[in-house]
Amino acid sequence: MCFEHQIPARILEELEDCSTEETTDCHLISEFRPQDISAIDINGRIAKETAGTKATPPRPSKRVVFPGIHLAPEAHERRRWMMLRDLYRCTYKEFSWEILDRQFTKNTIITRFKVPNSQATRGDIVNRTAALLKRLPPTPLPLPSDIVQPTAELIAGCWLKVDANAYCWEKLSTVSRLSGGVIRMAIAIALTFERKTNTNGSSSESHNFREFLDFVSSLIDNVFFELEKGPIKKEDAVHNTWRWFVLLTYLWSTWHRCVALHYWRVLQDSLETGFDYTGFGDLGLRPNRGSFLTLELQQTVLSQQKSQYMCNFAYQVLQRSKSTSLLDMRQFHERFTEVFGERPGRCLDNKACSGREPDSCRRIRGAKVPEQSQHDISCMGEQACNRMVWNRTSYLKVSGPRAVSISSSSEQLCYKSADTETLAISHVWVHGQGGRPGEGMNECLHRRYCRIAKDFNCSSYWIDVACIPSEHDLRQEAILTINQVFSTSKATVVCDKDIMEIDISIIQDTGNISDASMALRESILAIVLVCDWNLRAWTLLEALRGRKNIQLLCRSGSENRLISLTETLRTVAFHGAIAISILLLTNHHLFPPPSAFHWMRTKTSRQELSKLQHIIFDTSFDADRVSGRIGRGFVAVSEAASLLGQRFASRPGDDVIIWSLLVDDPVIKNANDLWARGRHGIERLDKVVHTGHLLSSVQRLNSRQGPSWAPRQPGPYLAANEESPTSTLYPPYDGIQSQIGLIDIGKEGSIYLRANWGVATIRFHNGYASFFQSFQHSKNQLVDECVPEELVKYLEGYNEGKLLQPLQREGTRETYKGSCASIYGGYGGVSKGLIFAVCGRKNNNVMWTWLGVIDWGTNYSLPCFEEEEIILE
Repeated sequence: MCFEHQIPARILEELEDCSTEETTDCHLISEFRPQDISAIDINGRIAKETAGTKATPPRPSKRVVFPGIHLAPEAHERRRWMMLRDLYRCTYKEFSWEILDRQFTKNTIITRFKVPNSQATRGDIVNRTAALLKRLPPTPLPLPSDIVQPTAELIAGCWLKVDANAYCWEKLSTVSRLSGGVIRMAIAIALTFERKTNTNGSSSESHNFREFLDFVSSLIDNVFFELEKGPIKKEDAVHNTWRWFVLLTYLWSTWHRCVALHYWRVLQDSLETGFDYTGFGDLGLRPNRGSFLTLELQQTVLSQQKSQYMCNFAYQVLQRSKSTSLLDMRQFHERFTEVFGERPGRCLDNKACSGREPDSCRRIRGAKVPEQSQHDISCMGEQACNRMVWNRTSYLKVSGPRAVSISSSSEQLCYKSADTETLAISHVWVHGQGGRPGEGMNECLHRRYCRIAKDFNCSSYWIDVACIPSEHDLRQEAILTINQVFSTSKATVVCDKDIMEIDISIIQDTGNISDASMALRESILAIVLVCDWNLRAWTLLEALRGRKNIQLLCRSGSENRLISLTETLRTVAFHGAIAISILLLTNHHLFPPPSAFHWMRTKTSRQELSKLQHIIFDTSFDADRVSGRIGRGFVAVSEAASLLGQRFASRPGDDVIIWSLLVDDPVIKNANDLWARGRHGIERLDKVVHTGHLLSSVQRLNSRQGPSWAPRQPGPYLAANEESPTSTLYPPYDGIQSQIGLIDIGKEGSIYLRANWGVATIRFHNGYASFFQSFQHSKNQLVDECVPEELVKYLEGYNEGKLLQPLQREGTRETYKGSCASIYGGYGGVSKGLIFAVCGRKNNNVMWTWLGVIDWGTNYSLPCFEEEEIILE
């Protein structure tokens, strides 16, 4: 980041510019929110245009608009366009970066800071803001270099001068300098750095941050639209693409840095109070054309620079995780490489896998573990290390959850009841720590866990190798107790091959924040995100249940040493690279859950309850029960599926069992029963589902199994002996910012989904799907276009068809008044284009059948969508 010596002065300038009446009150007030687009009127031009005109009533139907797609010039778009033209004017050669920055800040942001008159306090705020800004990456992610081709003529019309043949991204002043918007958001965070998180200020602030970021994101899309026109000369005016590109880099740099600051604020709150998945909307930001382009660029460039040792499939899972497409992965790669350097891959012998699916990687499937013979780092003689098997009699004498007793002197594993003094061990089976209780584990491993258990003042330890027998009935009984074991254990120790190789000798204590110590902590977090342990479905369940105290087993020289995951993340979050720490938000199962008391206090306030009651609360249970479930770490059916959608289980059927254990204690083996709990008189826990969650390629229940819309498993990855019906996989996401659908149960027990969607109608000809309608702005009319061949195949045998797209939940983002319904932010993963659901209907049936999803790509025009209620059988 250039001009670092000027940052304190810039901060003080922005602070003074936004300060209100000074006070000695210890409560610092911070307000940062976007201007209301309906109130923006550059030079009074809107007022002049609308003078004497009559307002036109809105159409009865709501046309759907998409992020990243240029919109028709409706009233609010006219205001946005005028503001954008005003910013474009500031790129003219007679102006400067300072004028552009001042105009943008004045027209788009409302900021109000109230600070004490103490110079010392002001100095603390400036220092805290500067420290936060300096932990951002020096420059935002670069946009593709081929967006614009600068010429001497175009450059001459702008104040930003570069070589006409090429330019350096890092040296563009619009990229290297911190805008007023970035500095003001950082000040807003610094002013309330030590706020009480049990107040509702965090919710209001996050909403304001999101509103601002989504507004800037829409401006970025509008600039891309102007750039696509290319250089145009009309009379004496020139449509200067270089000037538009300069404005684009300014907006992109502001947006990208502010995204990191916003995510960091969410991370700070999550570390203080626990991560609340019902507030996941804080992370759901509006994507834009730039974010899609940089995602592609990161996938191409960084994948080429990626360490060969990093599993490509693990990296792809991380890239497909929530919100990763908006984040900067450069420092992540640097920190991973610093530990594993030039090591060859180990997915396929000495090579990395393709990353396309689990079956392509032997780290995940097909790895040979002939004897389950892993030894501890301290084991002096592997030949003399005895094998310890279970004492079956001791196991059967204990009822309920069992754990290995550390006080027994027997040569066999003896058992006691698992309780709050049990140490839970979470490991990767293919790393070879043992088979099943009858096969046993090496004595050195038993001694290792006994030593660790004693260090935590525990009397027992639990590990599946010793505590889940292979006998069917005993295995099922043990699985039923996993939730209890991990949720009540004193600590959960993570044993992963890669993590265990990290030497943490230089981290002497939690207060050590030297550069070398901080870099190693950042490397630990990077490795955790893509390690084998973080890819498994069973270990995800164990992490979610035991996340109140997760300890990573590393080494210090030739000795075992533990380091707290939460403390490592906390240290990096407050002292290290922001780009590294906020990546952990994509893996919220690693955060401690909020307490029931905190959740109850914040979510039942008048402001929050109005937003959540239609999603969480219904007549079947009250806030006490909801807060209790969240406090114990349980999640909703769709959120559990979203977590598991990026992971896999080896045994067929295990993924549904894990799915049910993430939702509640009773084990359910059938997905239809999971969606329809309550059909037979049992109290229903989940009566709604976010429509955005359903937008995935996960296989659905067939007509014999249940409703066509309901996923029959949490994710698209199948067990090792099953074959996927499709070559392209689109994992599910929580869809928490999309509108909800109501799960209804009919008189005969049938389950159907009622929801509002963005709907595009497919027209048939001679019994086949043939046409859809798109809106052509140049003609200002709807035109017929031929449908893709894939869609024709989907709708064979049906006489009606529709495309479905989730809609934005009311009140979560910028709303489009009048004839438009805001579209949900789109599919959260990697795709060629927008993802639509396909449904069909026969013989004028009331209900529609879910048929699958289609990647619309870029070869076809966007269909015209309107809001409509759809009932799916």
